[in-house]
Amino acid sequence: MKGRTADQGAFGAQLDSLIDVVSFSVAPALLLLSAGRFSPWFLPGAFVILATGVIRLSYFNVFGLLDGSTYRGLALDSNVLVLALLFVFEPLVGVTFFAIVIYIALMVLAALNVAPITTPKLGGRWYYAVILYALVADLGLWVAAAVGDRARRSERATQSQATRRSRSRSRAIRLGRVRSCLVGTASARSSKRLHPAGFMPADTSS
Repeated sequence: MKGRTADQGAFGAQLDSLIDVVSFSVAPALLLLSAGRFSPWFLPGAFVILATGVIRLSYFNVFGLLDGSTYRGLALDSNVLVLALLFVFEPLVGVTFFAIVIYIALMVLAALNVAPITTPKLGGRWYYAVILYALVADLGLWVAAAVGDRARRSERATQSQATRRSRSRSRAIRLGRVRSCLVGTASARSSKRLHPAGFMPADTSS
């Protein structure tokens, strides 16, 4: 911003870091906990994400870029690009397995955020690559959602058919029992009419 003072620039840098902590550390940590249904096993991972994010931003605020266009360590905003790509495959792998994948991916990204490696700053032509990536990821999410919805509909239809078959079997069993009871009752009444109480048929064998 033109015309700002050095104090305003320093204040803006700290505010930008605070926003980055919330967007790229707190939000992914909550995402991990939500994917793991807030299981205690996912708490260490959430803590690692927060800790590495704060360390990463603190280091950047002190040392900045290496040569004007190169970061030391993976930038935090790159984590979001990787997570967006992973969500394309969520409907294909299931909720439980996807939570494990997110856990592992976030731990790898957290390690890269504080690793002594050099990564380029996204700018210039990189913006076109990011835009293309966003379009492809959006298309992938749409396709994955459509596939997942079709799979859920097919599963519901299969379950509905199985339920109808089970009900038909239960109805047939109940009808069979009712028929057996009716036949037994009718046989008993017929026997009473043919052989009244106290009457014994004569023995004609002699």
